[in-house]
Amino acid sequence: MNQRWLDANPMAKARVTRFAAPSCPDYPLDIIYAADRHEHETLARAQRVLLQGLSLTVVSPEDLILLKLKASRPTDFDDVLAIVKNPRLQLDLAYLWDWVDRLGLQGELQYVFQAATGEEHGSGQQPP
Repeated sequence: MNQRWLDANPMAKARVTRFAAPSCPDYPLDIIYAADRHEHETLARAQRVLLQGLSLTVVSPEDLILLKLKASRPTDFDDVLAIVKNPRLQLDLAYLWDWVDRLGLQGELQYVFQAATGEEHGSGQQPP
């Protein structure tokens, strides 16, 4: 467990366990315990991937965006911006906007889309 991270994020103590290997401290592994309906659906939608011979379960890009928008730290917005700008991803915007509306995060996602393109995007629009 990464005690330094927990000391800097005391509100996450009951919900997140963070691991960081001393050889790769810039790539921590966060285990987040589901606390609401969206987070339970996030787990149900998660998929298995093979990474360097390890089988891992990871969340979809849309659910990662939602988790990071809920956290609302500056670094989370930077992460969401990188996901939105990734040309290899085809986001499920209907799913994303549905949960954004349910979670009250419309302004946050609008901000990210505006930062990604320099212009405003309405519901259902994919930034370039």
